[in-house]
Amino acid sequence: MTLDEGRLKDVERLIRFAMVVTLCTAGISKFFSHGAFFHYYGELFRNPQLRIHLPSFFVDGFLFLTPYMELAIGLGLLYTPLKRFFTHTWCLYFVALEFGHYVLEQWPSVNEMIPIILMGAFCLILPEHKSWFTRMRTS
Repeated sequence: MTLDEGRLKDVERLIRFAMVVTLCTAGISKFFSHGAFFHYYGELFRNPQLRIHLPSFFVDGFLFLTPYMELAIGLGLLYTPLKRFFTHTWCLYFVALEFGHYVLEQWPSVNEMIPIILMGAFCLILPEHKSWFTRMRTS
């Protein structure tokens, strides 16, 4: 079986769809956590046992903006003309999350971020359909 351009575009669309669902679900769940997400991670970052201590305004600002960023990136990935921008943003966002889990010394979470970042890399190198609703076949 050969991978023609149409199949590669389908793969890109499936990866991007998974990225959209991942971030939109994460963002929406944080909005409905009634502050539990913010308070839980805020307390973790204030742990005096950590080797790296980030300023509280930085941590609080990032935690407050997290659900908004997740929804914005997720919805932005739906718009094909801005796919490259939002895919780069996806990668940077998950690198930032990886850094946060490193600060918290949550090593399994650090390792779990790598394939998520690679989803963005695959999305960048694969060709995309012009629209979510049309399939352009090369014959």
